[in-house]
Amino acid sequence: MTKEDIIELAARAAGYSFKWGKDWHDKGAPLVDDKLWNPLTDDGDAFRLAVDLKIELMVTDQYANACFDMVVYSEPLGKDARKAARRAVVRVAVEIGKGMKND
Repeated sequence: MTKEDIIELAARAAGYSFKWGKDWHDKGAPLVDDKLWNPLTDDGDAFRLAVDLKIELMVTDQYANACFDMVVYSEPLGKDARKAARRAVVRVAVEIGKGMKND
């Protein structure tokens, strides 16, 4: 799964008005409501995604754990705890998005 697929599925899960703009790989920049949106790199975007989907996030000394219903994802912290937390939230959102029917 590409980063583009991940971002698109996460946006779908939250019901965001999502489209591809210009200048980001082949598809252009990811946009939500005509604003740049990338929860893999932006703490605020990841936080809003977690809140909107009611994803629970817990960070321990070693892992960032995100869960929604029966979907759980644990990401090792490594050197960047915030990156791990963003990734955990997005991975749970992707699983939610995969479970949704295409519109």
